[in-house]
Amino acid sequence: MNSESNKRLYELCDLVTSGLADQLQVDELESLMHQDPAARQVFLNWSALQVDLVSTIQASRSRDALLDRIDQQASSHTTGSHNTGRRYSWLTLLAACLVLGLFVTSWRAASDGAAGSNGEAGGELVAEANAETDADELSLSAEIAIDGMAIVNRVENVVWAESSRPASKGDLLRASRWLEMESGLAEIQFGDGAVVVLEGPARFTAKSTSLGLLDYGTLAAVVPPWAEGFQIDTPTVEVVDRGTEFVVEVSHDKQVTVGVTKGEVEVFNQTDAPVESTEKKKHRLFAGNALHADGSDLNAAVFDDKWHSLSDHLPERPDHTEIEVVARYRKDYVSGVSNKPMRNLNWRYYANYWSDYNQLEGYRELLWDSSREVYDPNGDVARTAGDRLHAANFSYRGGHPGQGRDQSKDDIDHYVVAAYQVTKPGRYRIESGWLVRAESRDDLINQAVDLRVWVDERSNLLEETCNHNGLLQFQGDVGELSEGDWIYVGVGPRTVSHNDRFEWDFAIVRVIDKLAL
Repeated sequence: MNSESNKRLYELCDLVTSGLADQLQVDELESLMHQDPAARQVFLNWSALQVDLVSTIQASRSRDALLDRIDQQASSHTTGSHNTGRRYSWLTLLAACLVLGLFVTSWRAASDGAAGSNGEAGGELVAEANAETDADELSLSAEIAIDGMAIVNRVENVVWAESSRPASKGDLLRASRWLEMESGLAEIQFGDGAVVVLEGPARFTAKSTSLGLLDYGTLAAVVPPWAEGFQIDTPTVEVVDRGTEFVVEVSHDKQVTVGVTKGEVEVFNQTDAPVESTEKKKHRLFAGNALHADGSDLNAAVFDDKWHSLSDHLPERPDHTEIEVVARYRKDYVSGVSNKPMRNLNWRYYANYWSDYNQLEGYRELLWDSSREVYDPNGDVARTAGDRLHAANFSYRGGHPGQGRDQSKDDIDHYVVAAYQVTKPGRYRIESGWLVRAESRDDLINQAVDLRVWVDERSNLLEETCNHNGLLQFQGDVGELSEGDWIYVGVGPRTVSHNDRFEWDFAIVRVIDKLAL
């Protein structure tokens, strides 16, 4: 294709993926793709930049439901008076292949993730990265979830069941993957910061960043304040943490015992109410208390001191007397008002438009786009961000940076920046931060993203890179802050922004000064 033909192809791809094409433009693009396989590949590449359009699709939907949703979106593109029906045969097929391909990729962190640190602001911020693609465990089922996620921190003397795939330190666990152990210990850290030590024989899976399912076996859990509400489900009861340590035992015949070694939990019997009802009787347990569940019968049990031997394997975590949780990205994320910036909490969402990412005068505040349920440069207005911000946005799950320096005309990497303003003076930390690349394409180069953390216009407290199919963990000291200071956490492209969608979460906490109490 000559340069004029290429230019027209790009224009058509832009119009169709933005939902602005009329019927004639759709027909023209479809004809080009019928005639030239290279045009189909261009459309796929262009569609990758719009993959965040499906980020709000719930992971629990089946493959057919996902395809129907894409088909409906494609059908809504036309603005002409023609009867469209299933007019988008090529476009729907290509978009479906693209989206399903994204979900077929999963992430498995390397056994010994590389660590990085920066000692500014009185503390170290650490990060671990590196992963390898691991698609064999993923099926196109109703359980697909990108962040159904926990990380294996430690494996000690584990004998794996024949039916279970072995896990290693650094593995990223998905909701579809069961761990089944004959013996030994495994330490698992959830995305929200809770840590579980599993003792074999046991069968266990991480259902999300804050939910685990113990089919049988014994586990101990420690839950820091920023992860309060972490839950362990069993065949008969649900255990919800209220801080900070507890033990759960499930026998092969599904009898369950819950004991609290520190703090408090709430236990809900799943047989207390019909499935369609949300009313369940709550049983509250405190340190030194235990409860035994045999089917629908729940009775007080004797606290077994042997549980301390398992909880002793848990890592140290601060409790509510030591830190105050002031913010969490996902917990605080709320829908906005059409074409308006975030204004009802201490969060703001930006992209650097005119200047480098840490030069605040060049920021452009993102607006609520009600159709896509994201904050982006244009709100509900048709995309006009141009070659600087382009696909930049923040969603509940994560986001997408703007254009890279090799794409834009200003030689700047355009970040999306989540900013939080503190309301009390004190020492602040970021805890349980994680970022995972949400998709990758082998035919596109340089799909890594850069993570930066800074305060006001000070130098970076953290500078790390997450590769195209990797996992990045980050946490550490932000320093002594004054009321009104801003903490900035930004994600930017590394020179280009192809397939740079990411998913993340992190907490901001204030260290309690006990001497001042």
